[in-house]
Amino acid sequence: MRLVSLLLLAAFMQGRPEVLSVALEDRMHQPYRAALCPLLGCLQELKGKDGILGAALSGAGPSVLLFLDPRGSVPKTRKLVAAHLARSGLTAELLSTSITLRGARSWFTRI
Repeated sequence: MRLVSLLLLAAFMQGRPEVLSVALEDRMHQPYRAALCPLLGCLQELKGKDGILGAALSGAGPSVLLFLDPRGSVPKTRKLVAAHLARSGLTAELLSTSITLRGARSWFTRI
């Protein structure tokens, strides 16, 4: 598990989408949770299509994170995902987000 975590960190730090794709292959936890979250398996099927690097459960689920290559087209990928979900008889709220380059900031100045 540590190796996968380090690989994930390296992918983010070095900006290497191909490494991120491999790091998202959680063989330890996600297979057991997938039955409880039909979105996971459905979205994992899209890996490698139109800049989709992979999918992962967010925490214990049921939210699923879909990681995209930053060079890809978000609107095009969004349409692909929506169509794939519809064909699979699933629905989801698709939210586009991004990873910030700044860490958390405290709202207080001193303790």
